[in-house]
Amino acid sequence: MPHVVLHSPLSLEEISRRFTPQSARSENARIELLEMFQSTRDGKLLVEAYVREEPLAQRVGLTIRRREPGDMVVGLQR
Repeated sequence: MPHVVLHSPLSLEEISRRFTPQSARSENARIELLEMFQSTRDGKLLVEAYVREEPLAQRVGLTIRRREPGDMVVGLQR
């Protein structure tokens, strides 16, 4: 599963609180971050995303979890 490690001073709770739907376009692609959900069990985040890159359209989930203080892992869930 693809993932990336990001450094941020924000907590998962703060990221969740600040989330607003976002979209980006290029000539051949469109990406929309639609909603964010937070686990009541471990606090990790799930972002519902829509990706359209001709000829394919997909709904995918992006997970965000704490790795260590200041570091978060963003992963692709299909």
